[in-house]
Amino acid sequence: MLIIAGALFLVCGGLMLGGGLILRAGTPAPVATSDGIVWFFEQKGLPIAERSVFTFAGTSEGVRVTGFSISGENQSDQPMTSVAGLIKPDGDRPELTLAVSVDMPGGEASVVHPPEVHVAEPLAGGVIPPHARFKLAFPFPVEAANGEHGVTAEEVLATFGGLMLKVHYDYEGKQKAFMLYLSPSMLKDQLAEIQAEPNG
Repeated sequence: MLIIAGALFLVCGGLMLGGGLILRAGTPAPVATSDGIVWFFEQKGLPIAERSVFTFAGTSEGVRVTGFSISGENQSDQPMTSVAGLIKPDGDRPELTLAVSVDMPGGEASVVHPPEVHVAEPLAGGVIPPHARFKLAFPFPVEAANGEHGVTAEEVLATFGGLMLKVHYDYEGKQKAFMLYLSPSMLKDQLAEIQAEPNG
């Protein structure tokens, strides 16, 4: 009897271990935060250009960061409306309102509202359709970069530290909110990846 029980435990253990290895080796499933929204910065399998929370450009002096751009996808079957977002840097720096745009077929982007619109103001016609990709962006003003195209990675970290991301939207007739802190170590890791890219 003990031999049979031991054999059963051995078989069950092997099945569990094998199943775990198969799941681990498979393609990682998208990480949905709520209501079917997927944030690309959480998708470790994507190239850094797609999941980066920064926009950047390569120059003769190296990579320059030109702003923030947080990408996501509405993977639900329902539209998101009245979408608005902001980021709050560490310390006493003011909040930065993010412009919302929807990726359209053919690579075009439809701007939902300009950066100067306050997050609390109603967003007329600001709809992210079901299964559409979108971006929340804040380009660095030229005067903030001393007239140059973007700033260095070191300047970004020294100026902003970490970032609190806040997103508000309506979903199925209810007001929703999403908040997540993007730590300085996470931002530093992304900037290191950007600088390591051949086209960076």
